[in-house]
Amino acid sequence: MMRLFRARLLNCLSCKSFSSTTHYPVLHRPLLNEMRSHFSHDDALLMLDCTLGGGGHAEKILKEFPNARLVGIDIDSEMLVIAKTKLDPFINKKQVALYHDNYTMFEDINFDLDLDLSAFKKKERRFNFILADLGFNSYQLSDPHRGFSYQLDGELDMRYDRTRNDTPTCADIVNSAAEYELTEIFTKFGEENYSRHLAKSIIKARKGRIIKTTKELNDIIWNAFRSTTNAQRYKIVTKAFQVPSRLKCRH
Repeated sequence: MMRLFRARLLNCLSCKSFSSTTHYPVLHRPLLNEMRSHFSHDDALLMLDCTLGGGGHAEKILKEFPNARLVGIDIDSEMLVIAKTKLDPFINKKQVALYHDNYTMFEDINFDLDLDLSAFKKKERRFNFILADLGFNSYQLSDPHRGFSYQLDGELDMRYDRTRNDTPTCADIVNSAAEYELTEIFTKFGEENYSRHLAKSIIKARKGRIIKTTKELNDIIWNAFRSTTNAQRYKIVTKAFQVPSRLKCRH
């Protein structure tokens, strides 16, 4: 039996502060409750964490199910460094194998040599449980150099995988996309009712200058909706800054 646990975290962009040193995996209670309803503590389980992040959920799973084996994937190499430190005891015992990749490529990963699968017969080497915790996390939001948060001024990057030079940054898109392309992006990925007005405002603002920082983009969006309430403006800014994380090329 294979179970898929998928969740979208509440948007944290409006949080007052972020901690770059502490990350609490807020899904761990419902996640573990779901797993306990299907598996026993001593079961030999093979699990896939599609979006490993800092390894918080993986760590709690492995402590709860000591005979489990876990394949962890993340497209963000910086998050994998954090996860490796946290999960190092499990990695040394070959309970965990980590991979820098897009989770859609999990079927191409050969993890047999990286995990101790002696308790699993070959025909039983299928995932019992798959976790996909979609969206960005507090580590990424708290680093101004990543450019995910409108509350922290930094480079307008917003890429999950900064090791790939062939992936455009948010600044690349904002400064080069045509009006109709920006309108389509904000409509499709931001579910924004004011997509065309937002696109027009960006096109107007970039004439004679390059939009480089999160503060510049935030100010453009904020000033484009002077006639609306502050609450509505915050909503528009928040949705606009969610767009890059939803673009397929970012995952």
